[in-house]
Amino acid sequence: MIEKVVRLANKYGLHMRPAQGLMQIALQQQCGIYIENNGTRADAKRIIELISLAAEGGQEVKVICEGDGEQESLEAIVQHIEQMPEIYDEERI
Repeated sequence: MIEKVVRLANKYGLHMRPAQGLMQIALQQQCGIYIENNGTRADAKRIIELISLAAEGGQEVKVICEGDGEQESLEAIVQHIEQMPEIYDEERI
């Protein structure tokens, strides 16, 4: 198991579109991927769980990966989170 704390730098946090994008990346991975916010853990392969985290822009979340390919999975998820401002902040919600 590996983990990393990252900041949600996009303006609106983990709302529907960013959660969907994050889930799509997670579904491509073999290992278990979880996002933790304020002690609540969500399965990154389940959009309802991601949205229910209510993670806002500027908050730090913990990305946890466990299983086969966990290092590559962690890198892919963290990269997506870091790119969220460029991807989602220009969209209308």
